[in-house]
Amino acid sequence: MTSAPYTEDPETNRLFFRKLNALAHELYEEKLIANEDSDFNLPVLSMGMTGDYEVAVEEGATMVRVGTAIFGNRNYNM
Repeated sequence: MTSAPYTEDPETNRLFFRKLNALAHELYEEKLIANEDSDFNLPVLSMGMTGDYEVAVEEGATMVRVGTAIFGNRNYNM
């Protein structure tokens, strides 16, 4: 899982997502992160949030976090 820095331009985070994808696949190939108890043995790449999930998916994300898109901005004044 990665949480890239907040930025107005999602493209800024592409390199973070690309590097995590490459690292995960390297570890998978070395059999360091495979889940042998599952029929689905590909790494889960949780990367991308509401503001940059499209770029994250383009770079291999298999799980995104889009809470703000669903629930709206947080209210910190509670």
